[in-house]
Amino acid sequence: MKTALSLVICTRNRAEQLRACLAAVAAIKSSRPWEVIVVDNGSSDRTQAVLEEARGALPVRMTVVLEPVPGIARARNRGWRAASGSIVAFTDDDCYPSTDFIDRIWECFDEAQEVGFVGGAVILHDLEDARVTTITRSERMDIRPGMFIAAGTLISANLALRRRVLEAIGGFDEAFAYGDGFSGGDVDLVARASAAGWRGLYEPELIVRHHHGRKPGPETDRVLRAYDLGRGAFYAKSALDPRMRRTYLAAWLTMTWGRIRRRQSLAPVVRELHGAARYLALRARLRFGRRRSAPG
Repeated sequence: MKTALSLVICTRNRAEQLRACLAAVAAIKSSRPWEVIVVDNGSSDRTQAVLEEARGALPVRMTVVLEPVPGIARARNRGWRAASGSIVAFTDDDCYPSTDFIDRIWECFDEAQEVGFVGGAVILHDLEDARVTTITRSERMDIRPGMFIAAGTLISANLALRRRVLEAIGGFDEAFAYGDGFSGGDVDLVARASAAGWRGLYEPELIVRHHHGRKPGPETDRVLRAYDLGRGAFYAKSALDPRMRRTYLAAWLTMTWGRIRRRQSLAPVVRELHGAARYLALRARLRFGRRRSAPG
């Protein structure tokens, strides 16, 4: 039977979180054919042992793909390219999809062929964790082609796209990654899909529970600062795209002016500008490198 949907999970040195994630995935019920793609992004812990243990419990085929070079965007690209489904869904190794996860995704894509990407709610599994990396909006949202998509509207812990959309836009930009890269690869992905003419949906009944384990305090503060840098990089990249430039620069200026009028801290704006400058410097280095390596 041909696979209809592929669920991609990327992991790196989080064997116990992955074990719990795969247990939740094993509880998913669907009459549609689907598969699981796990990308091991250079783990050195018991990840492979956990994967072997999980094979017998999963109700569908699981394919394990190795990507030795660290980087979440690179790993996700490796995952969707190894997938066979016409729909590719993403979640994280510290997330627990609901038992109707697959069917809810299909309901959204079945509405119209012009729906190219879908995201859902990401709620805390542990209510004592910091309220970061979540989406709790209760209203459905129709994302029109070309409209402004704010960072955090849809996130990769609960995101699905048609494979042909991923192919058309080239997947995730690998400048957005963990480590020395930027956060924001998910909003960059869906913004480019929207700019290319695809409609998107946010469906609150499509639910993933996020068990990130971060408590309020210094660690969460570091995550929030990293998000500021990533937003700035995303806005800078959008400003370079003629399809997106006017919409995203106008929205960025409006949000910044609103912060000034409300006399809120400008530290996030400063970090956004820093992230924008870092992204533009990265683009310049990459372009210079290509010129130097060109023949002749």
